[in-house]
Amino acid sequence: MKLFKKIKKSKNHMNYLLVFVLLIYVFAIVSYAENKEHKEAEHNSNISEDHSGHDHSKEAERDHDDQDGEDHSGHDHSTEDEAGIKLSAKQIKESGIKVESVKLRKLHKEVSLLGDITVNEDMTAHVVSRVPGCVKKVRKTLGDKVKGGEVLADLESRELADAKANYLAALEKFSLEENIFSQEEDIFKKQISSEREYLNARHSMVDSRIELRSTKQKLVALGLSKEEIKKLPEQPDEMLTHFEMKSPFDGTIISKHITLGEVIKEDKEDDVNFVVANLDTVWVNLRVSQKDLPVIHVGQRGTISVGSGIPDTEGTISFVSQVLGKETRAALARLVITNTSGMYRPGLFVTAKIAIEGGKPEISVPVSAVQNIDGENVVFIQHEGEFEPRQVILGISDGKYIAITSGLKSGDKYVSQGAFELKTKIITSGMDAHAGHGH
Repeated sequence: MKLFKKIKKSKNHMNYLLVFVLLIYVFAIVSYAENKEHKEAEHNSNISEDHSGHDHSKEAERDHDDQDGEDHSGHDHSTEDEAGIKLSAKQIKESGIKVESVKLRKLHKEVSLLGDITVNEDMTAHVVSRVPGCVKKVRKTLGDKVKGGEVLADLESRELADAKANYLAALEKFSLEENIFSQEEDIFKKQISSEREYLNARHSMVDSRIELRSTKQKLVALGLSKEEIKKLPEQPDEMLTHFEMKSPFDGTIISKHITLGEVIKEDKEDDVNFVVANLDTVWVNLRVSQKDLPVIHVGQRGTISVGSGIPDTEGTISFVSQVLGKETRAALARLVITNTSGMYRPGLFVTAKIAIEGGKPEISVPVSAVQNIDGENVVFIQHEGEFEPRQVILGISDGKYIAITSGLKSGDKYVSQGAFELKTKIITSGMDAHAGHGH
């Protein structure tokens, strides 16, 4: 019983202690809150006094803005205010500088095709002997230039001699029959001879005329000209066997298959003795793949590049084959190009760039007008008597001109020739290469 009372008394003491701790905790919280409110009130009071007397932040901002304005007004990197290169009229002329206005142009897309140069087959002749015989003299050899009608080789031909003899005999016979008919006609008109004798004389003359024409046409078929046939009666007999193989037109001997003493037989008349080609024009044969066929057609212009120091040239597509090669599965496109210089030799491989279509007009300049300075593409603008580099963004190019997508506007005066010389002056003078970049 006593023990129970002691325990009960101990529990009361614990309760008192717990209540005391809680009171201390509440008092601490209230004190902290009051102290915080007091500090915040003092802080707000100080801020309002500072703002009413000296607004340093806004003044600082205004001072900073004023300074920035002064700096920006003194260092404007725009093209209009940046100092450029001043050149005299004499310096401009000596440097080869040409100024033009920016224009809109249609830039053509291109298809690149491979091919080779061949002879112009329309101006190539395979010269063969029209008569069998023995080669007595070869006058021209491989690579020789010849004129139309110039003798390439001399032959002796028995068959030709027979043809000439038959012609001369027919000529004599016709002359005789013509005289007889003339006499019979006079006698018949005087009613001395009969009509039958007159008609017989006329018939004989007509037959001889037909025979003469036949023998003459045979000589023409063998290659004799009308002038040569006309001179036959005046030639000595030993010339009856003489035959001259001639060039049909001006050209170059590009192939030769004939030797001195060679016997050319009648059954081998298809054998080619000389190949004469006029190389003033040549063909460029291009291989067109299936994917490019829809955009390649007759009339398109192409730029032909050979390389090896040979300048580029241009031509027009004159033919596109309708049938593809069995092995290559490619069509043939042909251009005819001028070759009076002789540089475009048959057999050379080429690359052709064909302009296939024109887009919308774009601001563009010659490729040479764009220069690279410090890794940036620039075009020189003429402004108030000075030349200033202006940064540009490039677009597509057709090889001659390049589109400018940003940096120029239509009507700007720019350096179309001599841009490299201006770039050199910038580098050598130490001028700021970023002039006109709009930093």
